[in-house]
Amino acid sequence: VSPAQAVTVSLVSWLQASGAFAAVVLSGSALTETLIVEGTLNTLLADTKAGVARASLTLVVARPHGIGELPVTQKRLSATAPLGGPTAPQLVAAQRAVFADILGQAVRVVTAAA
Repeated sequence: VSPAQAVTVSLVSWLQASGAFAAVVLSGSALTETLIVEGTLNTLLADTKAGVARASLTLVVARPHGIGELPVTQKRLSATAPLGGPTAPQLVAAQRAVFADILGQAVRVVTAAA
């Protein structure tokens, strides 16, 4: 699974778990959407020299409008977390922490735009 796919699947899961929406579906669903969320994963890394993990995501929330979309908000979300050390489990733990932080921010942005 690519990092971008992991972000998409995880964001859908987090939005569903938030309980703020009647339904959260991927594109191609037969349901008529009232809100469209698109994003670009810009950064997801563990920088051992700096001792931090970093993540950034550009998120666009729009509403369907006629045959197009009307942007509601666009945000660049970012997070950092200290690395607990140089081992693979410590690097993964830090990356998971920044990933969770980014997803939490994204849920708040989408919920506020709804």
